[in-house]
Amino acid sequence: MEQLKQMKEMQESGVFHFGSHTVTHMKLDTALTPDIERELSASQTAIEAITGAPVTALAYPNGAYNDMAKLFAEKYGYHFCYTTNFPQEPYYENTVLPRMSVVRDMTIEEFAMLLETQSGDS
Repeated sequence: MEQLKQMKEMQESGVFHFGSHTVTHMKLDTALTPDIERELSASQTAIEAITGAPVTALAYPNGAYNDMAKLFAEKYGYHFCYTTNFPQEPYYENTVLPRMSVVRDMTIEEFAMLLETQSGDS
């Protein structure tokens, strides 16, 4: 229960914003439609009940999504949905925003190279 209290305090601080990553980390690109809807809805509902704030961001597990995942994300009010795919177009929908994977044993040099590669400066 202490962790739930801490989540609420973090959200209320204005520094943190909790987003969804689904309930079971299901790969949404191969999931059945009812499962996709349940994963997005239940995760959002649970986090909102804890924090008392709307959950409007979603990180697709493994960066995987399909058209139904995008549709349900929009239906449930997710304004920002992140994937690990990096589109080549200069514009992309808010339901497929790119994100980078940063791992705990990454060196500062590897991190800098990741930033340069993804920003197109390499």
